[in-house]
Amino acid sequence: MKNLSPKRAFFKKLGSSIALNFVYSSFFLLFLNSQKAFSQDGWKLGLGNSVTRYKFFDSKGAPITFLKQGSGNSIFISKESAVIDTSTFIGQTTERAVYFLNHEVLTKLLTHVTYEVGLNFNQYNSVGDIQKLPINYQTNYLGILASAGPYSHVLNGFYLSIKATTSLQKIVQGTQQLNNQFVDLMDEPEFNRIMIFLGYSVTLTKNLANGLALFVQAQQSQSYHKWVEGQQNLNFSALNFSFGLKIGK
Repeated sequence: MKNLSPKRAFFKKLGSSIALNFVYSSFFLLFLNSQKAFSQDGWKLGLGNSVTRYKFFDSKGAPITFLKQGSGNSIFISKESAVIDTSTFIGQTTERAVYFLNHEVLTKLLTHVTYEVGLNFNQYNSVGDIQKLPINYQTNYLGILASAGPYSHVLNGFYLSIKATTSLQKIVQGTQQLNNQFVDLMDEPEFNRIMIFLGYSVTLTKNLANGLALFVQAQQSQSYHKWVEGQQNLNFSALNFSFGLKIGK
């Protein structure tokens, strides 16, 4: 199957599920509520669980179907910041400050958009069996993350945000267990490479006090690495649920 997972087909399929949802949700959030939110600048620490589906293809391009979904832990720490903070313009006469103060609509939109950068740790696991012999994959990946998107006040101190996300991750430890035999996945090229993830996240944040908030987050992400004839290929599709604390101003 030489045409398996071509780049154009991937982005066409992924775009329909990510881009459209992200764009529609962005406009919804931007105009849902014009109330000024609490400061979005702060550090986030999240703990959660990832449910992962392996998209595995053999060297001939045939899908490997004996693997089932597995779950593992996830941790991330990130710094979230507002794209525009109008409080920094007070008393300023710089060209940038004057520009945004004279473009109220654009400024209002950008004040409801945040970006986020940080580090993440994920376990992408899977289980299955081959002719009734149990097989188990246990992996640990470390990476960097980045995301951006709009947020809006919902009610009673709750804020909803939707972000487009990307992450670069690399395996730091992994094993394959087939019956009573173990294989070090650090020696397997389909695992030991930089994995590029694209996706989106939905986060609900509750402001508890000045500078302290709780959040719950759901994130759908998909790694991308196109199949090359004669080589095995692996991608992950992961649904992550996490909760945590945000500490800011």
